[in-house]
Amino acid sequence: MPTTMDALVQNLASMAFMWPEFLPFAKITYPDMNFQFIMKPGFVKGKKPLFSHSDTWNFVMPSYVKDDKKAATIKFLQYLASEEGQLLFLEQNPGLPIPRSLLDHEFYKTGRGAYLEPVIAAMKEGYYRYWGPFPEQDTLLYNIWWPSIDAMIHGQMTVDQTLTQMEENSNKQVDTMKTKYPNVPKVTIYYDGLPEDLAIK
Repeated sequence: MPTTMDALVQNLASMAFMWPEFLPFAKITYPDMNFQFIMKPGFVKGKKPLFSHSDTWNFVMPSYVKDDKKAATIKFLQYLASEEGQLLFLEQNPGLPIPRSLLDHEFYKTGRGAYLEPVIAAMKEGYYRYWGPFPEQDTLLYNIWWPSIDAMIHGQMTVDQTLTQMEENSNKQVDTMKTKYPNVPKVTIYYDGLPEDLAIK
């Protein structure tokens, strides 16, 4: 992230492909710069792009928290995930909300979250999707998917070979994780989009 912002402010890059919530960070770091946000267009004319949201930021409670501290932590996390708590949090740190009921809130029409309107529209139409949870997402992204796609871009593999390799190696990595941590969520790897019934309505 720092490298990307440095490139933008030093006129070494005209745009950067980042996550939607990046914009507030950029404006805080460089308040005199005029950063703007647009949705990435589709690669095929007339077709909308699909966005795969690969990660999230989370609040967690360590297992060693006990008794009164555990009860207080749970109460705090429940409040933070509520509509009221989310609006307080998002006012200071604009981003996408936890409760989908907030997607139509005035905060995203005239408030600090208004710039996210194109993202919310894409979510409602099913073009912005969250895949997961993936306990091994960093390994999948950095060790399997990105190197495979890079090899394809440089002509070392065909598209079919790349997708086959990514699917095989990804599921092998997930199986390894399941063996070590049997209680992790069940994971299914998609590379051709989610079923229509999973689109956010």
